[in-house]
Amino acid sequence: MDIYRMALRPLLFRLDPEWAHHQAMLACRLIARLPLALGIVEKLYGTRANPRLATSVAGIHFPNPVGLSAGYDKNGNSVAVLSRMGFGYVDVGSVSLEPSSGNTARPRLFRLPADEALVVYYGVPNDGAAVVAGRFTDHPSRVPLGVTLVETNTGRANEASDVIAEIAAAAIPFRGLTDMIFISAACPNETSGTRPFSDLDNLRRLFDKLGQHPNLPPVFLKIKAPANQIERIVGIATAFPFIKGFQPSVGPPRPYVGLNTSAAVLASMPGSATGPHAKPYLLQCLKDWYERLDPGRHVLIATGGIRCGADAYDAIRAGASLVGLVTALVYHGPGLARRVNVELSALLERDGYANVADAVGADRARRQRSVV
Repeated sequence: MDIYRMALRPLLFRLDPEWAHHQAMLACRLIARLPLALGIVEKLYGTRANPRLATSVAGIHFPNPVGLSAGYDKNGNSVAVLSRMGFGYVDVGSVSLEPSSGNTARPRLFRLPADEALVVYYGVPNDGAAVVAGRFTDHPSRVPLGVTLVETNTGRANEASDVIAEIAAAAIPFRGLTDMIFISAACPNETSGTRPFSDLDNLRRLFDKLGQHPNLPPVFLKIKAPANQIERIVGIATAFPFIKGFQPSVGPPRPYVGLNTSAAVLASMPGSATGPHAKPYLLQCLKDWYERLDPGRHVLIATGGIRCGADAYDAIRAGASLVGLVTALVYHGPGLARRVNVELSALLERDGYANVADAVGADRARRQRSVV
């Protein structure tokens, strides 16, 4: 019996979503102080070592390709626990150089149970780069650890040069503490009003600035871009060896398609919807990117709409080397990563893949064969 879905979730869903999430983070912090409790978490929810799932990306070894995306642990308080819950990596954040309380409007988080979706309007609240980096020393991760960096949400518009300098400076405290850094080129829910990286020349300026800092771990760019801009973005990134890949942003635009929640209810919720309805957008986005990059030079990381092994497998076949989950964790609970990995392994075995890396981009290869 799924205790979380049958017993715990109904209780949690009676509570305010943001408050309930805060309590979950407090529980993780408590567990992190108890070695016996950490061992129980790993026994209950950890993913067994599986050569079919183990993979290397950008020189980093991942025990499996299923990660926890940024947004769940915003401040690095729960890495010790989350890294024992079966994920192949953990991405903390988003984190800005300076602390921010995020958007002032309340509520900032909404559940859409009929769609297993969320509407998020946090506006990247976080404790700031220096504080979060300090926690990584105290609470080491059992799997590769990443951090997503973003512009500080002050509610005011900032000059592009200031945003570039700030994001580059935010990376400094994490050198030697994280296995990878994600750069968020735009958060849909921060209210500064700036979109400096819509001018792609500012991407080059950002990479130039990052390149001035030695000993950076592999860097991945989170960006939303139309298909006709992908080749230019990839071309810019190619000149910077530390840029190892991309996590395309796939937030479907309003009005949302394919949701059971009524338009009237959605209209009352500010922010961006995340959940299974994003999967078609994700797959198309991955295909657009994979066709325009050199997979020997850059990799893709998928996030958006993934909640089961079949979803993860579809994203991998579309070109993703790693897949991230976050919204589904709210609906399926702490056993999610283990279940997704079991299902993914079975699908790989069914189709004759000895290792998950062999399936990356398989749909493109199939399309090419059909054309020939």
